[in-house]
Amino acid sequence: MSLLPARLARLVALLPLGLVGASAWADGASSCRSIQDNDRRQHCLAVAEKSPATCHAIKNDDLRQSCLGVVRGERSACQGISSSTEKQQCLATISANEGPRPETSQCQSISDYDRRYFCLGTVQKQTSQCHSIRDYDMKYHCLAKAGRERFQCHSIRSGDLKAQCLAEVK
Repeated sequence: MSLLPARLARLVALLPLGLVGASAWADGASSCRSIQDNDRRQHCLAVAEKSPATCHAIKNDDLRQSCLGVVRGERSACQGISSSTEKQQCLATISANEGPRPETSQCQSISDYDRRYFCLGTVQKQTSQCHSIRDYDMKYHCLAKAGRERFQCHSIRSGDLKAQCLAEVK
């Protein structure tokens, strides 16, 4: 499995009602612990540790469903997500984890403009896609991941998103 799809998945925990995927790095779980929001921290830990049991501690229904879907690689878990944007992102994340290079068609199906370009930038490893993102923090997170440039994480204002970015980009 490629590290890119795994890292792509972790982003989503920090987006509103977002999704999360796994990080293959040993310090991923320790970086998750600095995330302030409990549900997002649990999601990050569950995916880093590949632990469906940890997903059950998440109170937000959509976030819990996405966690279970991503950790288990089950598309059916995404179907229980009420937000169509979250559902699309859950499916895209699972697709990204299934193969060495996910197709951008999954990213194109994400209706939220910023999330779509984040997905495209990180999947294609093209920072040019990241520059289309309007949200400041999301743009720098994308730039860090797409260009594998950890220093970009330090431009992120949100403490939780910065911690997530630093956990993902080594």
